[in-house]
Amino acid sequence: ARELLSEVTNLTSHPQPYLRKKAVLCLFKLFVKYPQGLRLTFGRIQECLLRDSDPSVVSCAVNVITELSDKNPRNYLVLAPSFFALLTNSSNNWMLIKVVKLLGSLVSEEPRLARKLLEPLAQIVKNTQAKSLLYEAVYTITLSLPHCRKLDGSMPSMVPAIVELCAETLKGFVMESDQNLKYLGLVGFGSLMTSNPKVLNSAEYRPLILACLSDEDVTIRMRALDLLYGVATRRNIMELVTQLLRHVDLATGVYKAEMMKTIVGISSSDKYALLEDFAWYIDVLVILAHTNGLEGNGGARGMDIGKLIASQLVDVALRVLPIRPYAVRRMIGILLEGGGMGKSVFLEKRGHTLPEVLPSAAWIVGEYSTLIDEGIAMDIDANDGDEDEDELQHFNSNSEGTYH
Repeated sequence: ARELLSEVTNLTSHPQPYLRKKAVLCLFKLFVKYPQGLRLTFGRIQECLLRDSDPSVVSCAVNVITELSDKNPRNYLVLAPSFFALLTNSSNNWMLIKVVKLLGSLVSEEPRLARKLLEPLAQIVKNTQAKSLLYEAVYTITLSLPHCRKLDGSMPSMVPAIVELCAETLKGFVMESDQNLKYLGLVGFGSLMTSNPKVLNSAEYRPLILACLSDEDVTIRMRALDLLYGVATRRNIMELVTQLLRHVDLATGVYKAEMMKTIVGISSSDKYALLEDFAWYIDVLVILAHTNGLEGNGGARGMDIGKLIASQLVDVALRVLPIRPYAVRRMIGILLEGGGMGKSVFLEKRGHTLPEVLPSAAWIVGEYSTLIDEGIAMDIDANDGDEDEDELQHFNSNSEGTYH
């Protein structure tokens, strides 16, 4: 690579565009084997990018710089004006994809570039018919939005309209029958939520994301799970968790465990900011504590979930004073299950309590033993626990599926 460097570099000035193009591509291979050669010849690649009259040579120079920038984008910030000019003037979709990717990697280094990119990228989103370029433009916008805030703390006036444009475009991707496009749409929503965490709060997006939980592709289901944090609100959390509990019964393996973690994560996010009924949440935790099918990975999966539920039960009991009598009542039910008492018909169908939950149940009953009489005397239906079953009857038909 070292010996060939000068000869290949000379070929980038050859009269034939085909040889110039091949020489630029070959230089990248030489840089991989001989990194020091990049400093010696990078000026020549810049000339190919900025001054070559042949679009194919410029496209190859863009490809090489894009690949080189993956490791350290900051080194190529000086080329941002040139790439921005290509973004606004070029009609070559394949080269534009590379240009958009490279500019997306530079926005974290130069916030002014992030603000400047919004309008031309939005124009690409509105006008292009090429799915690959459309997605790269939307995704780069989502990368730019977190860096668009001005010095006074305000956002450019065009941001709300651009966010709506991105959301609608990504919605179209998720609705596609092509699994790859659907997956990309979910990834894009995840990136958009970084700067606009409430973008999925709208009722039009919830059925779309929930429907993905029934997709036969587990990677799509896992991506949809990550987005549920943006779907949940105070108004819909009970309905949303009820639907997820239905999915837990159908799910298997790692996906089942991840779904249970998501239920707990959504409910406990921001110190339980979305919860208004903590008795309901205690019921949810009790239902999760009786979940079967967590035996994989040598039992470690069930242990992790059990410890998570146990810590939540203790945390809620510690934080929420009015819920303690009810928590004591439910924990007594768990502790008496081995003696044939305390478990409803509904929970009987779900299996035994995860063993990791038992110490926490015992601690709650012991710590608040003065509330035992009050807890037992609470006016609850004689079929204690059947309210759990009632909660599960209300689920969105769009989210029901068999691929779990």
